[in-house]
Amino acid sequence: MDHQSEVSWLARQLEKHMLEDEPSIWKAMREADFKDTRRYNDGIRQVYIVGEPDVLGEYTNLFDTVPTSMGRIQSREDHPILQWMTVHYYLPLDLDEIPTGVRVNLFVEERLPTWSRPLFQAETVAKVVSKKKIKTLARLTRVTNSLYEEMTIDHLMDDFLPMESVEKVSEELFPDVPRQHLIRLSTLTEPHELSEVMDLAAADMLNTYWLQNRPSFPEWMPILVREVAQFLTIKSSNAQGEELIEQLKRWGEREKRIDGK
Repeated sequence: MDHQSEVSWLARQLEKHMLEDEPSIWKAMREADFKDTRRYNDGIRQVYIVGEPDVLGEYTNLFDTVPTSMGRIQSREDHPILQWMTVHYYLPLDLDEIPTGVRVNLFVEERLPTWSRPLFQAETVAKVVSKKKIKTLARLTRVTNSLYEEMTIDHLMDDFLPMESVEKVSEELFPDVPRQHLIRLSTLTEPHELSEVMDLAAADMLNTYWLQNRPSFPEWMPILVREVAQFLTIKSSNAQGEELIEQLKRWGEREKRIDGK
């Protein structure tokens, strides 16, 4: 895609707000301690996926290869998110080898296979990716259900769900598209002007999210980079008017918590 990197985009926003001292996402980033940089270079997030090799091979194009045993999966894309995560793949026969306490992304076809039952009993499943929506999952508040046609490499980071009971987790608040930018977003067509207003709207939405939920840096940094990557994807889509506003609205409503906290 023809856009600046996520880090460059964040750097520009920091520069714009450098002299501001009121509470904001930018002030929190400036004051955060990022000494342990290795955490952000060696795959801070270990992502675990489980599924039949033929199912992953038929319904996804996220990976170069689907190994037939435990191991790391390489993405087809030189995607910046791979700087923040390592993907581990397990066969159904390898369930006992999954590290204790992790959450997994379960890839199935249209139904939950019998072999997946122990994963649900242990509350290990964070996300189920399937060909069609699975009705039984609607009863599980700690499990999300995505469709293959919607799946991108970014969604593998969406396993930030609570390990404790849901009642102990405060409600996550999501930002709206700022009203002061709505008219311009709905009417502008000149690319440069539209790009500037989109940046203003995105920066305001990220700041609003941080003020409402107060995730801590540097732990939240990988999620922030992921969300900026998703925003830049929207920018490069050339959407305009109501379509653009709807995409920004959905972006604002994406899960952004650290392990559900």
